[in-house]
Amino acid sequence: MASFRAGRRLMYPLFVTTVALAAALTFSVQPMLGKMLLPVMGGTPAVWNTAMVFFQVMLLAGYLYAHLSVRWLGPRRQWLAHLLLLAAAAWFLPAEVGAPGDSVLADYPALWVLVTLFAAVGLPFLVVTSTTPLIQRWLAATDHRHARDPYHLYAASNCGSVGALLAYPFLLEPRLALGSQSVVWLTLYLTLGLALAAGAGLMLRRSGGAVPDRGEPQSVAPPRWRDRLRWLVLALIPSSLLLSVTSVITTDLAPMPLLWVVPLSLYLLSHIHAFARHRPVPTQWWLRASALLLVPAAAVFALGFHQPLGVLLVFHLLVLLVVALACHGRLADDRPAPAHLTEFYVWLAVGGAVGGIFNALVAPLLFDRLLEYPLVLALAAAMIATPLWRDRWMGRSLLAGLAVAVVLTAPVLLLASDMNITAAVALLAALLVGGTAVLVLRRAAIAHVAAVGLCAVAVGVSAIGDGDELHAARSFYGTHQVLAEGGDYHVLIHGNTAHGAQEVDRSGPDEALAYYHASGPLGDIFDVVGERAPQGEIGVVGLGSGSMAAHRQPYQRMVFYEIDPAVKRIASTPDYFTYLRNCGQGCEVVLGDGRLAVAAEPAGRFDLIVLDAYSSAAIPVHLLTLEAMELFLGRLAGEGLIALHVSNPYIDLVPVIGRLAEAHGLAVRSRAHDLDDMTATGERLHESEWVVVARDSAALGPLAGDPDWLPVTPMAGPPWRDDFAPLWQAYVASGSRAAPVDP
Repeated sequence: MASFRAGRRLMYPLFVTTVALAAALTFSVQPMLGKMLLPVMGGTPAVWNTAMVFFQVMLLAGYLYAHLSVRWLGPRRQWLAHLLLLAAAAWFLPAEVGAPGDSVLADYPALWVLVTLFAAVGLPFLVVTSTTPLIQRWLAATDHRHARDPYHLYAASNCGSVGALLAYPFLLEPRLALGSQSVVWLTLYLTLGLALAAGAGLMLRRSGGAVPDRGEPQSVAPPRWRDRLRWLVLALIPSSLLLSVTSVITTDLAPMPLLWVVPLSLYLLSHIHAFARHRPVPTQWWLRASALLLVPAAAVFALGFHQPLGVLLVFHLLVLLVVALACHGRLADDRPAPAHLTEFYVWLAVGGAVGGIFNALVAPLLFDRLLEYPLVLALAAAMIATPLWRDRWMGRSLLAGLAVAVVLTAPVLLLASDMNITAAVALLAALLVGGTAVLVLRRAAIAHVAAVGLCAVAVGVSAIGDGDELHAARSFYGTHQVLAEGGDYHVLIHGNTAHGAQEVDRSGPDEALAYYHASGPLGDIFDVVGERAPQGEIGVVGLGSGSMAAHRQPYQRMVFYEIDPAVKRIASTPDYFTYLRNCGQGCEVVLGDGRLAVAAEPAGRFDLIVLDAYSSAAIPVHLLTLEAMELFLGRLAGEGLIALHVSNPYIDLVPVIGRLAEAHGLAVRSRAHDLDDMTATGERLHESEWVVVARDSAALGPLAGDPDWLPVTPMAGPPWRDDFAPLWQAYVASGSRAAPVDP
């Protein structure tokens, strides 16, 4: 009797601990594997969104397995099958990721990421993700007082998820190498198996040898199809919005776990709030707040705002949180009886997977820019506010949102020469019409329709593009535009950052512009190499518009390494840029990740290696590690130079490179070039900052004594490695550095 009472006391805490541990495993493996993939995928932010699709699809597979296994076997037999599957899946651990072949990487990068993740952790991940619905179903099969509403365990599960996500960048990543992280994950996975075995034993004892569904009639009607469709759409909206916001905030900073986990943590917090036993804020308040934010969010996107970065980051994250709270609140309010619990989670997982697949796989094929963001805002406006058509606060919330959107549009009209005037006029007209309709008719239903319409207008004006746009393309690695500025220049924009420019109809030899002008730091470096190796070889990681080809001397050979086929097509099209065409046989473009491609070159081949592989403004961390520096040094001639482009408004990379140079015993100098110092200020030039590294001061040549080239103070702490690169060390206040170069 005493042991029975002890079992009664232990079962619920054990179930809570088990679902929290399973969720922690689920959401710690995501940033870990994402970080493993970054070095072999060119450091592109798309790695995370593609990985998220894998995890969402596998979450669906786990929920479907939980639903079907309980339905076919019942809890009394299902637990044994689950433990056997868990033991079999352990064979695939610890998780590891290899490098892709060049052709696969170039042609099908998203597919390669998905296949690699499945091979690394597919079956163990399925087992772990199925734990939460299974434990809830086990609880519903007992005589415990919480058996009537086991959905509260979902809130406990998401607490474990958030804890793991926040622990990864602040506790695990700075202290453990990736190999050690994988071993820790395996250890916790085995611990989960022990907890599940203990929980199954307690479940069987509390069910009295049978498996009734306590606290609910056995004749509960199944969900209707319209209920299932509503669950799917309400789960799809925050899933798609999560990936859209993640794409926005990583485009201008860097694809790293710290920036991945913040939006995902907010997404999970909304689940905790929605499924908590005592919800702090009613769902209708989040629905009204969504009406307030949706139209301004669509306006921000349509107008192309990406400054000030800090304010916009907070705003995008706030939109994600509020919309997720509204959608997940409606889902929690609509949950079925425990007899249909596992099916409910299946439809939630279907919605999440569809949202992820649309953002990561379908949208890049359909759109040449990030239109999925305003599209999901329009869908949210159409879906989440439906229950409030007769709520007087709905119209008031929308009116406030309209007012904010008008205020945002006003500066665009005042600064029309620098911003999207077409989008501003169209959006302002729509805002005024929508606001007038809401004021005159004074009905919440009209407010709802106006919100949907205004978000749809934002989609339209976003798709128009700039009036001076010559070309727009999108690939796995980002969005690209070629703009014609005043008929004098063509500019390549990647994301929100200029990646090269050329003067149109220029007479005489090509001239490198933007960050690469001859009067800047790169001009100094090419002068040294030109005198030292007039027939030498130069390797450039990152093609852009091909601007650096203008620095090549007649008998030098230049090899560009570019991971994105879309960039190669743009740079090779003479209607846009002629650098590569005019370079002729002296230039070659090799498709593939620069680090992997340079590793295949013979030792000592290059007299100069230039590292300029940015994705928008996101930095290529995998090129700034001890292992990467050692690799590049091995391909460098005796007196060769390594030049690194480190212009960035938010991250100070100079001390990072100084620490790498110190660790390898190298000589290093840096030069920052302000526009005031430029000799040709009338041209399309950008401020830039470069670092040059050589084996010793003698190899630096005249740069070692040039007063413009300053010694570098290394950062404190260990140098970055492939499995340890805490990017937060390099962050600086945005106000202390130059503003980013905008289109």
